[in-house]
Amino acid sequence: MPVYTVTATQNEDFYGEKYDRIPNIPMFPTITGPMSGELGDCYEYEVSYEDPEGDDVYFKINWGDGRIQNWDGPYKSGEVVNYSHYWSPISFPGGGNFNIVVQAKDDYNVLSRQSKIRIFMDGKNSLAAHPIISNILVYIANLLELIRDLINQ
Repeated sequence: MPVYTVTATQNEDFYGEKYDRIPNIPMFPTITGPMSGELGDCYEYEVSYEDPEGDDVYFKINWGDGRIQNWDGPYKSGEVVNYSHYWSPISFPGGGNFNIVVQAKDDYNVLSRQSKIRIFMDGKNSLAAHPIISNILVYIANLLELIRDLINQ
């Protein structure tokens, strides 16, 4: 892996922001929670990040199912933040594997590295896993989206 040397003076511009110091190398946020579950049930995950300079932090979470929790915060460096999420049996009737990706940033928009956990949500015990029910639920979801689009015109 290449090694880079950075030389800076006080108040030099990094990431479009003024710094009084050179930022330390960002670390990885932590995410803990269930590694498996049932579609349609809500699960809680704990996220935290120790900023190298102790700055307040924000979190962004990609849940792996097309939904993203945009930057949320600020939180104190090291504070544990709880997030709840569920994987829809309508969108994923058979279940499957999902990658949850978490990233943190500080007050100066310095990004952490990304942390990723792979989870499995089982759909076989879900009512939506039944082919007829699944088709009906998809039809209803599409119909509701059509109605919403008509109302918003």
